[in-house]
Amino acid sequence: MRNPGRLRPICALSDGRTLYADVDGDGVVDEVSDSQDRDGRTVVTFEGPGDKRVQHPVWAVATTARGRERTHTPPEVGFRAAFGDFDGDGRVDMAVTYSAPDTSDSPVDSASMLEVRWGPLGRDLRGRSRGSIRMSHGFYIDGLRAVGGAPQSAGADRASARLLVHQSTGDGVFETYRGQRRGHDLVVPDEPLPRWSEEFAEQKDGWADMGQCQAPPISTATGP
Repeated sequence: MRNPGRLRPICALSDGRTLYADVDGDGVVDEVSDSQDRDGRTVVTFEGPGDKRVQHPVWAVATTARGRERTHTPPEVGFRAAFGDFDGDGRVDMAVTYSAPDTSDSPVDSASMLEVRWGPLGRDLRGRSRGSIRMSHGFYIDGLRAVGGAPQSAGADRASARLLVHQSTGDGVFETYRGQRRGHDLVVPDEPLPRWSEEFAEQKDGWADMGQCQAPPISTATGP
């Protein structure tokens, strides 16, 4: 039975490439799969009536992005996405970026898409509303990851996830920046994470903030 409005479990498998969450807000748990190369080729599989499954490539949201011509990069190359509960309401949100890889030692402000889409996202992944990922420059972004967000203790409220942005600074060097929700946006300060910090290692696409599934929770989708 579908239960729109009822919060479903949000968790990831231990491989970090498979997320289970009610992405479209229909009360049924869906599956988000990262590619083997952990690039921008993320796919959402929506669970439908009678075990019918519909797949939606996440990078399709970039094909109509304003300013795509500025990037001159195929979506599967320049697009990155991270899913996390960035506002702590128990629903999965999506951060998306679209930028071009560096072609010289000097980084270029090439980002044509720096958005956060607040859940429930819907099957078109448009989100109930949108905000901006606020950064001081739009250099090439190689990876996004959501971290944190798990309850600190039993019965505690879920904390908001943080967004890690792995971004070029030129000469083949990348730094990792941490952003958090501020108002309707995700704000990323200019100061990068120290390279020895635990969060610095979490710099590729993924969803570490959701907690680890004991087993794929798709079977919970048919419950009341």
